[in-house]
Amino acid sequence: SVLISSGAAGTAHVPADGSLGDTWSAVGFDDAGWVAVATGVGYDQNATYIPEFGAGGDLGAALNDVNTSFYLRIPFEVTAAGSVSELILKMKYDDGFVAFLNGVRVADANSIDSPIWNSAATANHADGEATSFADFDITTQAHLLISGTNVLAVQGMNDSLTSSDL
Repeated sequence: SVLISSGAAGTAHVPADGSLGDTWSAVGFDDAGWVAVATGVGYDQNATYIPEFGAGGDLGAALNDVNTSFYLRIPFEVTAAGSVSELILKMKYDDGFVAFLNGVRVADANSIDSPIWNSAATANHADGEATSFADFDITTQAHLLISGTNVLAVQGMNDSLTSSDL
């Protein structure tokens, strides 16, 4: 079964400094001051990604030329965590990301080992590829799921501050 659907509700934030550390990816983090969004999230000066954005997901001027990274938190419910036998993360990304499940890093693409609040992607991911889902098998991390509320946290990363889209 699908735990998080496309267009799922979440919150997004463009960090201005490193004061949050890693706390933002944990289940109990207070994101009440963040922007309410539906996935996908990013910005585009052209029209390529506009159809990909969920409600509130176009971060536009808050992100473009401001930071190469943004944070996204998506809470989701699991009824019987012990019964999950397969866990696949499906991501559309431009240019890189790090995904955390309940505060633990579970997947990444084009990221350094220890990203900080303004990390940039280590490579470009072509726009044409960024509009298709890439699968990341995180079944070995299924033990991180808890019965009740869980959080998928994602740090989205651009390869440059002046990129036309993310």
